[in-house]
Amino acid sequence: MDNLEQICFEMIVAGGQAKSEYLKAIDLAKKKEYEKAQEALLEADRLYQNGEKKHLELIADSSMQASILLIHAEDILSNSEVVGILARQLIDLHKETEK
Repeated sequence: MDNLEQICFEMIVAGGQAKSEYLKAIDLAKKKEYEKAQEALLEADRLYQNGEKKHLELIADSSMQASILLIHAEDILSNSEVVGILARQLIDLHKETEK
């Protein structure tokens, strides 16, 4: 496996794990476990940032060439970012409906 493939797989794993943590945060909020939900959001953010760091390594390399695997990895990271944004909104809405 070359360096490009390795970094792409690291991005995919980080994005997938981040998305899972964001969804876990939503589930915890539905159970009114807001402190645990916040912890899950922070862990998800950390995982997402790890994936973004790997992505920045790739785009900083001027010899890097696009590949289907890279496009897939970028898609996974983008999707996890959107899930994170929506997770925070859903948790806030859930808290507001309790008032």
